[in-house]
Amino acid sequence: MLHTPTLSMTRRWANDPAAHWVLFVWSVLEAIAFPIPPDAFLLPCMLLQPKRSWRLATICMVGQCLGGLVGFLLGRYAMPTLIEPYLHALGWWSTYQAMQVPYQQWGSWLVLSTAFTPLPYKLVAPLSGAAGLSLPIFLLASVAGHGLRVYLLAFACNRYGNDVVRWLRGSRRHLLIGAGLAILVLSGCWLWMK
Repeated sequence: MLHTPTLSMTRRWANDPAAHWVLFVWSVLEAIAFPIPPDAFLLPCMLLQPKRSWRLATICMVGQCLGGLVGFLLGRYAMPTLIEPYLHALGWWSTYQAMQVPYQQWGSWLVLSTAFTPLPYKLVAPLSGAAGLSLPIFLLASVAGHGLRVYLLAFACNRYGNDVVRWLRGSRRHLLIGAGLAILVLSGCWLWMK
C-alpha cells in the first residue's frame, strides 16, 4: 500500500488555496536559478486533481516563461558590463563572437528543446539574451516548448490520472519496479553519454 501520510500531505498541499501561487513562484524561480523543477509539485497536483490539470499547466508554463524572460533580459543587459570583461580576460571573446552566428540561426530550436531535454533552461535563457536572439523568437520558442510539455502532462493526467493514483495505491511492488526501471534507464543514458 502507498504510504498514506505522504499521500495525505500531498493531497493537502494540492488542495491548498495557495497551491497555485506556490506553483507559479516555483516555476519562475526554477527558470532563473532554482535546481528542482516545478514538475515535482505539478505532477502530484495534476494526478490528485485531474480536472484542474489544464489550469495548473497554464500556471506552470506562464511562470517558467516569465522566469526565462528574466534570464533572457539578464543575459542581454548584463553581458556587456559584467560578463564581457571576463571573456576578454580568459581569451574566450573570439569564441563567443563565433558562436553568435549559428545561435542566431539555431537558437530558437535550442530554447524549444530545453523543455524536453536535460539542457537547463536557466542557462539557455541568459545565453539567448547574450547571443542576441530575438526576444519574440525566444518567447515563442519558450511558450511552444514549455506549453507542449506541460499540456501533454495535463492531457495524460486528465485522461489517466485516476487510474494512475489507483495503480500507485495498489502495491508497493509497482513502485519498486518503476523506480528500478527508472534507475536502469537513467544509468544507461548516463553510460551512453559518457
